[in-house]
Amino acid sequence: MEEYFLRTMAAPHQARKLSKTAVFLLRQYLLDEELLHDIDLALCEACFNVVMHAYPDGRLGDVEIAVRLEPEGFVELRVADWGRGLDWERVRFENPGASAESGRGLFILRKLADALEYGSAEGKNQVVIRKNIGSSAWKNSA
Repeated sequence: MEEYFLRTMAAPHQARKLSKTAVFLLRQYLLDEELLHDIDLALCEACFNVVMHAYPDGRLGDVEIAVRLEPEGFVELRVADWGRGLDWERVRFENPGASAESGRGLFILRKLADALEYGSAEGKNQVVIRKNIGSSAWKNSA
């Protein structure tokens, strides 16, 4: 098992750079470019949600990505913040429709993840994205 922790300020440019860094790390382990693209999209959406919703009224805060790899098994991505959490009881993962102005991020995450968990504890809000990855997609697999 390998694990990495990346953290930066929750601002658009910094959060995007953070997600790109996570994908760069994963590229050292994974062969499948389409899979890496899906992971990149999921991380972008999760980080964008933090930037847009976690720290209202000009407050500053951080976004963190934890990457956990179980070679020939799965990749787990935890995107966390310490800002205003979502009301998880009201969160819906349905497509909000073409006329909606927001609400697509969690829908996209659900579609890209094999498993998706979310919640808040001890001041930390977290979305956990898990992708199961077959052995042939890993570099140096037998």
